[in-house]
Amino acid sequence: MSPYVSLVVLLLGCCTISRAQRQLPTVPELDVAAYLGRWYQMYANIFSYATFERNGVCIQATYGDKGGGVISVWNTQRLFEPDGDLDALKGVAYQSDPDNSPGILSVGFPNLGGGAAPYWIAKLGPKLTGSDGVDRYEYSIVTDNVSLYLYVLARDPDRYRINYDSEVQEWLSTNGFTGVNAPIETLHVPECIYV
Repeated sequence: MSPYVSLVVLLLGCCTISRAQRQLPTVPELDVAAYLGRWYQMYANIFSYATFERNGVCIQATYGDKGGGVISVWNTQRLFEPDGDLDALKGVAYQSDPDNSPGILSVGFPNLGGGAAPYWIAKLGPKLTGSDGVDRYEYSIVTDNVSLYLYVLARDPDRYRINYDSEVQEWLSTNGFTGVNAPIETLHVPECIYV
């Protein structure tokens, strides 16, 4: 990333933090088993796309149970095009206080260095039972402790667009994800090569 892009992202982030100076509440309950599995990223914001997901399309996250309260994280994306080079990142997540703050997690990616980052689940969609008999949340809105980053995850892109997108867009607007912090749609097309 060029130093100029980094500076712009940093300055915009500072402005957003100054503007917001608030923490969104997180979900009061989280069924971790219903959160595991594959997610498709439907939206992120400029801060995500300018840093972790630069040039990414067809973005997915897969969460698994590593035991002992640790969740495996495997983020994948194609670079530039739906059949572009695969870019993948492995990490772990955990709840710091599952009894009192179940929607507040920390996620770390050892390959990136640094410590764990806040992963706050601000809203969850309904649970649906899949063909495998497992209940899973239909969508998740994820941010951090200062609402700088934004990720909207869904189990199925088409089902999400039909059933939940307008509800999520309204929630995002009401909760300050507008202007420079507005959601940007992630490309998911039939040509995407998923892993």
